[in-house]
Amino acid sequence: MITPILIYKALKKHQPNLEQLQVKQLIGSLYLDVRTKEIQSFFYVFEFLIFRLLYVVLTTALINYPGLQVNIFMFLNNLNIIYLGLVEPFDTKSQQTLELTNFFLLNTVGYCVLLLANLMTSPEHEYKVCWSVIALVGLIFLINFAVVLTEIIKKLITVFKTWRHKRSMAKLHE
Repeated sequence: MITPILIYKALKKHQPNLEQLQVKQLIGSLYLDVRTKEIQSFFYVFEFLIFRLLYVVLTTALINYPGLQVNIFMFLNNLNIIYLGLVEPFDTKSQQTLELTNFFLLNTVGYCVLLLANLMTSPEHEYKVCWSVIALVGLIFLINFAVVLTEIIKKLITVFKTWRHKRSMAKLHE
């Protein structure tokens, strides 16, 4: 619980200088793709860590109450969706859309898992719901993988164009 607070304090202390290269090299991974000028957006890093910590603590503390675990999980996801929708903490619209899509799909997984929390009596229905969960998790994985792969390809194209431009400029100066 102390780690998110320490990270938030470190980011808050360096907030005026977060765009400087020295600060980015030191703690830049803590606020990657997050708008650093507005305090509401800046709070996303702290909120992200607190919610993930709550997921872990509640999952272990409520081990005998799976229905309650899932309901709290979906409640926290809904709070994240509301926060992301109101604050829009990310630099790009695509990152914002990706996060909202992830939380929406995770909520859908939560609804499917809720059905498995002692609410279903038919093994056939449980089997179908489990396949739905697997399909949804697979969809989340594929969407995120496609986004990462697209970003890598864009970066490689940029690097290649820069290299080709430098090479053509070097030939002109020969």
